[in-house]
Amino acid sequence: MNVKAAVVVACALIVVATAEVEACPLPFETLNGPVARVELWRYDVTFQFGTPTEAWASHTCEWYDSSGSNFRTIEYSEDGSVEKKWVRGFDEQGLLIQQDYYEHDGPRLQWMLVEYFDDRARHAKYDSEGTLLDISDTFPDGRIQQYDLETGAVALEYIEECNDLGERTLLYVYEGNGDLFMKTQSTFDVDGMDLHDQSWMYFSGVPCLMTDYWFEITATDSRGNWTEKRRYIQEERAGGTRFVLDGVARRTIEYHEP
Repeated sequence: MNVKAAVVVACALIVVATAEVEACPLPFETLNGPVARVELWRYDVTFQFGTPTEAWASHTCEWYDSSGSNFRTIEYSEDGSVEKKWVRGFDEQGLLIQQDYYEHDGPRLQWMLVEYFDDRARHAKYDSEGTLLDISDTFPDGRIQQYDLETGAVALEYIEECNDLGERTLLYVYEGNGDLFMKTQSTFDVDGMDLHDQSWMYFSGVPCLMTDYWFEITATDSRGNWTEKRRYIQEERAGGTRFVLDGVARRTIEYHEP
């Protein structure tokens, strides 16, 4: 894979990889309690004559077993039909060993095998015919290395920093030659918001701000898990800046009976 083209999947890879191995969870995404099912709806928000209007953006449902392992994830289209599905298998220690990927209730399109060694966990992804599509290693210190399939050399390396709560605060993505390619920074409890999340891409060492979002947790359940989260962007106006609502996420959480 061309390194520049890999930015399209860079964020997706780090989310998948950190969800499947021992690594820092994303801010506010740690679930409290014996969760059985999480259903999430996301909406984009626009304003018409000063009135906010919500537009459907995505709908996802995740299922967890009694040990806390996420064994199935489904993304739905707006009409409620299945768009994408991931089914996962775990060993006796609860470690992920396989993930199968489907679309529209069709046959398996991709599958991933995870092997665990003393110094790393290896993720190898294949298409339905068994052709290797991607290979990466996750190390005990949280580093993730994605390899060039032709040369075997490191194509991208992901390095995380986490706070005392174990939540990710910084993510660096480096190219195989060691140049910084992308950086994501999460700052908590700033300017009245719960989270400020920014991402930069680097071109010849020069940073270019790609995303700049502020998040506010507006509702939680009895176990402290958020059930509504609002996303804001900052707009420059005469006399200063202001937060403008840009998106809303709502979720329902079901728990295993004690």
